[in-house]
Amino acid sequence: KKISIIVPYSPFEGAAYGEFGDCLRPYAEKARDAAALMKCRVVPLDTAYEEFRNSRGLRSEQILTYDGVHPTAESGRFSADVILKSWKMI
Repeated sequence: KKISIIVPYSPFEGAAYGEFGDCLRPYAEKARDAAALMKCRVVPLDTAYEEFRNSRGLRSEQILTYDGVHPTAESGRFSADVILKSWKMI
């Protein structure tokens, strides 16, 4: 499969949740639908991050930078590993 759809992870909490709600959940569902329709590979960062977060007992602010959207260095490495594993490169 040459095309991948990466389902993003962005847990809005606190003030961000109050302002935006869970705005990425519908996007994630549509991304999975599109991948199935187009027979693309899905890279499930959303579920991978939930497992990563829960297994380590982390809060979102420990895996996202101060803006609450972008990953920390450790989380970026985790994302890269998930993507490479999905592509069967590691």
